[in-house]
Amino acid sequence: MKCEFMRNAVVLGSVLVASIIPSQAFAQTDVLEGLAWAGYYNNTTFQSTYTFNQSMILNSIGFASRLSGSNFGLTTVSYTLNGTVFNLSPNDLLGMDANGFQWYDFANGGLSVDAASVLKVTTKGKFVPFFFGIAAHYETARYSVTSTNTSSNITYGGMNASGSNSGSLGTGFTNSNLRVSPANPGSNVAPEPGTFALALTGGGALLGICIRRRRNAA
Repeated sequence: MKCEFMRNAVVLGSVLVASIIPSQAFAQTDVLEGLAWAGYYNNTTFQSTYTFNQSMILNSIGFASRLSGSNFGLTTVSYTLNGTVFNLSPNDLLGMDANGFQWYDFANGGLSVDAASVLKVTTKGKFVPFFFGIAAHYETARYSVTSTNTSSNITYGGMNASGSNSGSLGTGFTNSNLRVSPANPGSNVAPEPGTFALALTGGGALLGICIRRRRNAA
């Protein structure tokens, strides 16, 4: 009887662990918050800078794509990690989401990034041909930023512009966003309340079966 009780206890523990760990392992955080459409610059390239304060998993990079009143998209998209440039094609990006961003998802569970790493995201808008007296040009989207999610453990360094409009636009604007998750999710991510409640429900049911069997045996 003691062995059966121990077996049930092991099953109970397995249910709790299996219910909690998946929600931890896949919890993702958007680094920038309160993003709002802020117009575009003509013939300008934007570059935003992010510094990782601890080792993280980079799940996705979002590239600002929406233009005022239209969806011209992007011509140039790339990211630079610790000085190494990775050029992407607009075809590598997902379709534009409801917030006007196109996301690039890293395969195989994301990209591992070490602490103190610097990531720079570069965009240039799609080419717009001559139209009703308006000279042909590139239109590059920008967004205003309200805050940085402190739980992401990433510092946002702001956005710079080059081309027809050059200079720093500061931390109040961005051409991008990041989605990250902890490198070691089991150590620093708390389970969501709903997941914890589900685990308790299943665990309580198993515990009740165990107690009933012991009473019947007595």
